[in-house]
Amino acid sequence: MKYLGIDVSKAKLDCALLDPLTDKRQNKTLPNDTKGFQLLADWLGKHDVALSHVHAVLEATGVYHEHAALCPRLTPTSLQPPETCWRGLPRCR
Repeated sequence: MKYLGIDVSKAKLDCALLDPLTDKRQNKTLPNDTKGFQLLADWLGKHDVALSHVHAVLEATGVYHEHAALCPRLTPTSLQPPETCWRGLPRCR
């Protein structure tokens, strides 16, 4: 299983795809809307990752994370409070 970290804001999703077996990381910024979710599925497909085979971890920011968290094809999903998401982790950007 691969992991998808999503830093959520009103306008965009900053995504980081991590393969724990190889420690490779891929980054992508997408719009936080329906088109962005389709682009996310396409981007994951280019990396041979099915939406059902990735564990998404989203930063729970106000109401902006709700559409991504409720995306029926993006399962499993975990929500984390913003103060715990980046503590002690190097920035992906």
